[in-house]
Amino acid sequence: MENNIRLKTVEESDLKAWWEKRFGPQADLEWMKYNGPYFKSPVESWDFMSIIKKRQYIAL
Repeated sequence: MENNIRLKTVEESDLKAWWEKRFGPQADLEWMKYNGPYFKSPVESWDFMSIIKKRQYIAL
């Protein structure tokens, strides 16, 4: 079996798919119960992610 890793530059069009896998309606949020009381990670809405957070992932 051959294993390959493909790296690519993050593009703005990738962000919605990332959000859907981590926070979207179909996301498995089981990991959040292991966050502990000191990590108050919110389930971010797509509006928040698309408007505010994309600047952290993509150099505009």
